[in-house]
Amino acid sequence: MTSASPPLRSGTARPLIDGLPEMLTTREGARLLRCSKAQFCNLLNGVVSGVPPLPYLQLGRRRLVRRTTLLEWIERVESAAALR
Repeated sequence: MTSASPPLRSGTARPLIDGLPEMLTTREGARLLRCSKAQFCNLLNGVVSGVPPLPYLQLGRRRLVRRTTLLEWIERVESAAALR
């Protein structure tokens, strides 16, 4: 099963995304969003105002985010910001 990733605005971001595994750790997700790990955890916890919580899978203390889920979440946040 293959799925196409949504197009990105920056041509330099594609190699970074393609090189990541399907399930991202908090560190990898933060790197992709170019934010701190603490801020990424705040996104997972739903405490960042103005954006919906980022869905994740919890395995013990470890939280993982599917790469496609993160990309879809980014699209939703961008779409909501464009409507404001």
